[in-house]
Amino acid sequence: GPIQWEPQSVEQVTHTFINNGMNGHIPSANVERFKNKPGEKGLDDQTAERWKKNVIEAGQTNFVWHHTANHATTGYRFYMTKPGWDPNKPLTRSDFDDKPFCALSYGGVRPPADLTIPCNVPERHGYQVILAVWDVDDTVNSFYQVIDVKFSDGGTPAPVFDWNVMNNTAKNWLVNAD
Repeated sequence: GPIQWEPQSVEQVTHTFINNGMNGHIPSANVERFKNKPGEKGLDDQTAERWKKNVIEAGQTNFVWHHTANHATTGYRFYMTKPGWDPNKPLTRSDFDDKPFCALSYGGVRPPADLTIPCNVPERHGYQVILAVWDVDDTVNSFYQVIDVKFSDGGTPAPVFDWNVMNNTAKNWLVNAD
C-alpha cells in the first residue's frame, strides 16, 4: 500500500499514543492512508505470524534513527509491549508498558541525519513490539514507528549488532547496521 512510498509519513499529533488516540491503529498512527483497507493489509494488521520479527536480546542496544526530514527535536521515546499481550489483536495503548524503557531528551535542536540512541532493552520473552516515537519540537507532531522483535530466549544467542530504526520507515523496515 501507500506506506511503501511514504514511510516517513507515519506521524500524528504528539501524545496521541499516550492519550489512547491510536487504539487499534498504533502502527499506522491512525493515519487514514496507512490503515487496513478492504482487500488490502495495512500497517494495523496484527497477528502472531503477520510480521517478520527481528531477533533481539535484553540489554544494551543502539537504535539509529535516520531522519529524512530533519526537525528541531524535543526527544525520543521507546515503549515495549507488556508480558502477556495478545499478538492476535490490534495494538492498543494498554498493550504497552506505561513508561518508555528508553528516552532521550534533545532540547529542541536538530539531530544529525543519523542519530544513535543507546537503550537498555528490558527482559522479555518471545514476540514483542517496540514503539519508537520521535517528538518533533518545531511542529505539533511526532513520528511513530513500530518494530516487531523476537527475544532469543536463551537458546542460540542472538547476533550482536545495532538496529537501525529508519525514520521514517514502515513497520519492519528495520535494517541491520554493519
